[in-house]
Amino acid sequence: MFILDTDAITHDQHAHPVLSAHVHITPSEDLFTTSVTVEEQLQGRLTYIYRSRNDPLRLAQGHAALVRTIYYFARWNILSVSEDAEVLVRQLRQQRIRIGSQDLLLQL
Repeated sequence: MFILDTDAITHDQHAHPVLSAHVHITPSEDLFTTSVTVEEQLQGRLTYIYRSRNDPLRLAQGHAALVRTIYYFARWNILSVSEDAEVLVRQLRQQRIRIGSQDLLLQL
């Protein structure tokens, strides 16, 4: 089982020669990402669309990127964040652990 985080997924989407080669030869049942990664990517696409609402070209590009992202993730196994993980993240935040919020979710 291979679980790719947002950085690795981004490299694969941009056809990083080494990473994409490994992804290509790995059986799809062994490739995973997380709902956190999907959330981050979709939020980025939606933010771009929102900020481009007054520029027809950029708006169209944003929507095209959104569609590509949806199709990309359709072939991945996606691991969801559990309620227990969310509770633990809240506890770690209360302890002021210095790790990014999304990264805390990935640790579980």
